[in-house]
Amino acid sequence: MQRHKCQTSMALHGFIGTWEIIGCGYISGTYSDNQGLEGVRFRLDDNGDVIWTVPEELKSIPLFSCETYELYSTTISGVVLRFGAYAGHVLEFRCDQMEPRENLTMTCESWCMLHCKRIYEDATDKYHSIPFSLLPALEDGYFSDLTIVSSNKKQFKVHSTILKLQGCDIDWFADPCPFSNLPEDVLGTILHFLYAECLPENLTEVTTHQVLNAVSQYPCLNKLVSKCNLYLKNMALKQQIIGLVNDMHGSMNQIIEHFNVRNNHLSSENITSNPAKLCFVVKQSIRDAAVAGVKLLLLCDLFTKRKNELSREERHEIIRYAKSRLPIFLMQLQRFLQALKNTFSSMSAAQRLEVATFLVPEIEIILDTVSTLIVQVEKALTQIIQVLSPNDSSKNKSGVGEMLGKSLRNVLHIRELTKLENFHEHITCSLGLLLHKKENFNDMSSAQKVRSIARNLEQLIEELPIFLLRLEDVTAAFDEKLEWREFKFCFKVGTSKVSGILQKLVAHRDMLQDVVLQLCELVQRDSFNQSLQSLGLLDATSTSAHANECQKMSPSSCYSTPKHHHGYKLNLVESLCVSPPSNTSILSKLALQLFKNATDTDMEFEIVAANSEQSENETQSEEERIIKAHRVIVAARCDWFRRALLSGMREAIDK
Repeated sequence: MQRHKCQTSMALHGFIGTWEIIGCGYISGTYSDNQGLEGVRFRLDDNGDVIWTVPEELKSIPLFSCETYELYSTTISGVVLRFGAYAGHVLEFRCDQMEPRENLTMTCESWCMLHCKRIYEDATDKYHSIPFSLLPALEDGYFSDLTIVSSNKKQFKVHSTILKLQGCDIDWFADPCPFSNLPEDVLGTILHFLYAECLPENLTEVTTHQVLNAVSQYPCLNKLVSKCNLYLKNMALKQQIIGLVNDMHGSMNQIIEHFNVRNNHLSSENITSNPAKLCFVVKQSIRDAAVAGVKLLLLCDLFTKRKNELSREERHEIIRYAKSRLPIFLMQLQRFLQALKNTFSSMSAAQRLEVATFLVPEIEIILDTVSTLIVQVEKALTQIIQVLSPNDSSKNKSGVGEMLGKSLRNVLHIRELTKLENFHEHITCSLGLLLHKKENFNDMSSAQKVRSIARNLEQLIEELPIFLLRLEDVTAAFDEKLEWREFKFCFKVGTSKVSGILQKLVAHRDMLQDVVLQLCELVQRDSFNQSLQSLGLLDATSTSAHANECQKMSPSSCYSTPKHHHGYKLNLVESLCVSPPSNTSILSKLALQLFKNATDTDMEFEIVAANSEQSENETQSEEERIIKAHRVIVAARCDWFRRALLSGMREAIDK
């Protein structure tokens, strides 16, 4: 079956926009009603994101946890819309049209059929998404009636009308004024929030802690406290992500250094002339690769667990950061293969034969170890499959959301169990093949074993240059071949799959302890053990920790990454430094309520409505209406009124 991506075709544009579910029907199952999802809306944007508008009672349905999508077409199924991802699952819907206009029917195999209609959004909605802020009044200080002085004597011209909106429980006319004599950056941060409902840019963690100490006693500023705590939490997450990525880069660089003949400091003797040393280097490299691999698992798990606490843009920041690091990993892999190629190419025929002779007992040990490990994995999988029996559909009456969610989770559970059984079958076949190879190898004479290893070594040396050339081509064309939409979908689905598998492994940790402990014994890296403990796969009491053997890798000449790839900076606090849009802003709602109450107003709009139907001889009747407002808010929100009001002030001063 041929599969073609639709992302760049005209078909994609037919799907972009907002859709509303107007009908829902089960394809199979015990339920016969076709109601439940009506009214749910979803928006497919041109960046590959899907945004759901879902009632609270339906949010438990796995479909609404998906936040990205992709389209592809097949010769058999037609256009397929894929939503990703829920616990590693991609939900596929077969669409009835290639380029839908007003209506669309989507069918998810074994679950349901969704009938949708296109929704045309009001053009005025875009104005509601503009950030609401009164910050110009603080920056320019016009119409101020209060002055707050910081510890360095800087004066902040402020407005009690605005301060009372979010600081309603604070006596702003007390003597001294609240928050006086605080450090300038601390006072500036508090006032910035009161005027803009967000944190200022370039905020430091030290300042954030000082702000928390200053405002924690005021219940009306709980939202500022929450934003500061979230800022610190996101900054810690940023350091975790950067630390894990640097650890992976460090492990890769360490592997390269092992095979770098010129810089190898194990001995003055070249590793190519010493089979024992070469074997040691290979083992160390495999251990470092295992550390890098478990760090990658940690990164995937961390992203999946914390993504719901982040804004959409912050999640995309992490994905962009990951995409910016991929070329570096490819370059490191390229350097490793080049070092490996140089190492083996510099060996003479006699040296290769000597290495093959030395590897005979090592290969026997490796075959024994790997076969034992696979046997333990196969045994653990058998136990897990026995525990994971298909869920029974509950027939008792329940809410629509719970009923629909349960039916979809049952479909996904059966799908997952099938995949696990297929993987178990694959492991069993691989084990049989490995045991057969092990038996054949043990039946060989010593000379035959040496020749067999030598042939495999020769084949590796011959294939390395070809693989290296292919990798160079991929690295050179990385940005062209992997578009942002595609990478984002793959990243979200991939991290979700990894995290979903890890959750299953943690849930059955007792069955896997023999496998995990043997891996720890083979890798012999404290950082590997600690990472497994962080993932929940290894009990802290199951292995002894070696004191500070593997501290977090700090930047050094050995672990440095190519400098020209350091341009992208990870930012996970940007959303906290942007005022919320008008339709969700608390500050805008408070300002609207203040306007309606007409409390402490200081300006008036005089509206005169003339009756246009009066005859020419009659005196034109006029209807006047007075609208009271607050000039500082009007000036902060409308630049035209600001200029008019300030111009009037200057004229009054001149007179």
